Amino acid sequence: MSMIKSTSGSGKSLLRNVVVGAVAALLLGSSFYAAQAGNNSGYSDSLNGAEITAIALGGAAGLFIVADVMKKDKDDSASNEKAKKAMSGAVQQVRVVPSLKTLDAGDATSLEVQARYEGSKTWQTVTSDASLRLLQGGLTRVDGAKNAYAVPYGSRTASGPATIEASFGGQTATATVTVN
Repeated sequence: MSMIKSTSGSGKSLLRNVVVGAVAALLLGSSFYAAQAGNNSGYSDSLNGAEITAIALGGAAGLFIVADVMKKDKDDSASNEKAKKAMSGAVQQVRVVPSLKTLDAGDATSLEVQARYEGSKTWQTVTSDASLRLLQGGLTRVDGAKNAYAVPYGSRTASGPATIEASFGGQTATATVTVN
């Protein structure tokens, strides 16, 4: 299963809209309360300039927050659609990025496999779906890890380059780390 997942975001959008609506109602209600408190003689049916200003500011702040959230929801859905389109295409290129390039006895490196799809300019992490294997060198795979290799303590590993190959989507790439 891929580490990059696309979600529809409808649950997030609903929760965000409920929170924004509550904040907007709170701002509008507090502006009404401020308008009432500003009237020294108690509650009155007529509003003065300060009360109208407080209500307008609270309402404007609420509308600004709602508009900003709606814009973000639209941007999020557009970027999700773009990511879906990019990932539905064929894999154009794969690369392997090691966390450490030089290892001594007892050191380990983890490898991240990234793919770029046709029509996309960004790299997506696909480590969980890729296959990795050691081509040459004195590394051993860390127990329980798919993408971690180590130089064991006390081993008689020859120093030099170690090459690890990753395959994904019909493409392969290698990473070379130096063992001291």
